[in-house]
Amino acid sequence: MYAYPFSSSPFAVFYNADVLAKAGAADPAELVADGAWTWDALAEAAKKVTDAKAARFGLVIHEFEYKQWDRLYPIMGAYGAAPWTPDDACGFSDPKMTDAIDFLRSMAFTDRSTPAPGEQADFFSGESAMVIFQVSKIGPLADVNWKWGTVPLPSGPAGDRQVIGQAGLGVFAKGRNLDLAKEFFLYSTNTENAAKLARFFPPPRASLLTAETLAETNPLLSKDQLQEVIVDSLKSGTVRPGHTGYAQLSEQTRAGLDAAWKPKADTRKVLRDLCTSIQPILRTGS
Repeated sequence: MYAYPFSSSPFAVFYNADVLAKAGAADPAELVADGAWTWDALAEAAKKVTDAKAARFGLVIHEFEYKQWDRLYPIMGAYGAAPWTPDDACGFSDPKMTDAIDFLRSMAFTDRSTPAPGEQADFFSGESAMVIFQVSKIGPLADVNWKWGTVPLPSGPAGDRQVIGQAGLGVFAKGRNLDLAKEFFLYSTNTENAAKLARFFPPPRASLLTAETLAETNPLLSKDQLQEVIVDSLKSGTVRPGHTGYAQLSEQTRAGLDAAWKPKADTRKVLRDLCTSIQPILRTGS
């Protein structure tokens, strides 16, 4: 199946500069400038926030809540891990994946710097110093009364690994009203309407994917931020992996990961068992 990626939205870190300053933590933008923006640096800053009680938590992963496990792709990618390979082999048993999951577990259960299962925090109301989400979700920042900033995802053991989420628009060949569907597809993706969509979603058209063009419809971000967080990330990033049996695969993975979200879990065993569970789905695609 092929589709036009009308939205290609990178994941990024948004932060409350006032909270980080109150906790004595380094500003992520300064760490980026110094070449020191790593996941370990993020975890250190998050712990300082919690220790100083400058906010409830140092980091929130938007929409994760130990249910939507695919929101962990930024951490997985930073460790060079992937849930499965292009040839449908399970990747959860890879030691790199164990390291990635244990990184989050350490923040949740040891540092207490990110919500543990059953806990929640809202970045926009100041309950967390940092949040990981896609650029297309920043609208509420227009109403906050504190200083904020944004930077690309940190680098990890596998280097700089930016992650992109995509949404596509396509026409089913066996659908009803095929001619009308084609007409709508062409209309909604033409140059004029692609520019309108760029206000909400980073565009796929190279002519629109410039900081100058994006600035016309994204007043919350500076041109430098747009260049660094959107344009550059789209050039170097990778799209979250999909699969023909994704719906069943995702639910089975969520259930299998439940055992990892306990303080004394054996992460390696949990992930090996998960591979045993999902490998048949990976092979058949359903």
